[in-house]
Amino acid sequence: MITPPASGSSSLPWYRQGWPWLLILGPAVVVVAGVITFWLAASTDDTVVNDDYYKRGKEIHLDHKRDVLALKQGLSAQVMVSEDNAAVRVLLKGGEAFVFPDQLHLSLAHPTLADRDIHAVLQHQGGGIYQARLQLASAAHWYVQLQDPKQGWRLHNEWKLDEGHAFSMAPPNDIPVTEGSAAQ
Repeated sequence: MITPPASGSSSLPWYRQGWPWLLILGPAVVVVAGVITFWLAASTDDTVVNDDYYKRGKEIHLDHKRDVLALKQGLSAQVMVSEDNAAVRVLLKGGEAFVFPDQLHLSLAHPTLADRDIHAVLQHQGGGIYQARLQLASAAHWYVQLQDPKQGWRLHNEWKLDEGHAFSMAPPNDIPVTEGSAAQ
């Protein structure tokens, strides 16, 4: 015996009711978001990752010659960036036998975008003071490297803008000093 539908229930087919579409909407949104995410991942370039990142990472830890040379020459620097980020001044200190070069090379590497990296040539003003003009992009964090024009020695550090417009640079104290690690 067939029972008649209860009062208040709809005799519409399922696709004309709202609740099945509400249930289907969740997985459909996830599928669309997944397709968009895959398209973004496949079509954009990640400039942060080097193609040969493992080899480059090992090279960084193996090449301490320039750091050892800076340590042997007693180098340290105080870097001051103007409040408007348009100029930089460096006070370089060295050991007694250190000869100040006419120029220094300053590199500010953006942590994620290589096209925002900045390279400046600092001119010697006398007394270990160097200065140059900058076009500093807006970033709160930089990897800074200071070196002589011949790339014989280097000083490096991180600079976080929220910690102020001045910071110090010195050779790391934990570098391994071995025979032949610094060519004079």
